[in-house]
Amino acid sequence: MVGGLQFKNGRYQGLNPIEVFNRFADMKENLLHIKDLVKQAIAHSIYKLKPSGRVYEGELEISTSEEELVKYLADKDNQDDLLFLEEKLKTKKIASV
Repeated sequence: MVGGLQFKNGRYQGLNPIEVFNRFADMKENLLHIKDLVKQAIAHSIYKLKPSGRVYEGELEISTSEEELVKYLADKDNQDDLLFLEEKLKTKKIASV
């Protein structure tokens, strides 16, 4: 990259600061989306939040906390579970109309 800005050292050495920022901005937007989905799932009784902070689906504990559930759903290896949650939420919202 001639004449452009680049990180001189560290983890992002040689990368354009704007590109790095955009990566994090996209990631943050995705996390906000997942956090919102989890909150909606709790509000629509797909998930139940126990006083201990643990998250349940029916009688099955699915996470030790909302934060851990968001991390789990944000992991690329668990995208099927995220898509499944989105479908459950969509179905629940349609049924409540």
